[in-house]
Amino acid sequence: DPNVNMSPKDSWVSSDFDALLGVADYLSFHIHLTDATRGMLNLDSIRKLERQPFLINVSRAELIDYEALLFALEHQLIRGVAIDAHYEEPTSPDDRLFSFPNILVSPHVAGSTVDSYYDTIDACMSNITRAVAGEDAQGLLGH
Repeated sequence: DPNVNMSPKDSWVSSDFDALLGVADYLSFHIHLTDATRGMLNLDSIRKLERQPFLINVSRAELIDYEALLFALEHQLIRGVAIDAHYEEPTSPDDRLFSFPNILVSPHVAGSTVDSYYDTIDACMSNITRAVAGEDAQGLLGH
């Protein structure tokens, strides 16, 4: 996270993305898709993987370049991949990704839990209460 400048524990160290590629056993993506993050894992970065990591993407599919992901699977540069969002929705059963035995998929609902629904309702009700009281809403982007 480029916005974090201190580690929560002394034993944790900060590292840039390229350095992580060479030492990671797992790469887990939990970030927003922006112009800067689109294709952040691409053919160039895939070639920097040294430990055959397992990829986990619970964000937008386009963080990982599709052709680069196929290349990594075909050449066994990764142990496997778990994705929660797809490159095309609805996903075609003919998607080449489904031909690999080491891919796990879910229909972009991994974060949809009973607790998350209650948290969303609580946040909405709190913001309605704040708005009625003339206060600013919480959690808005750009605030």
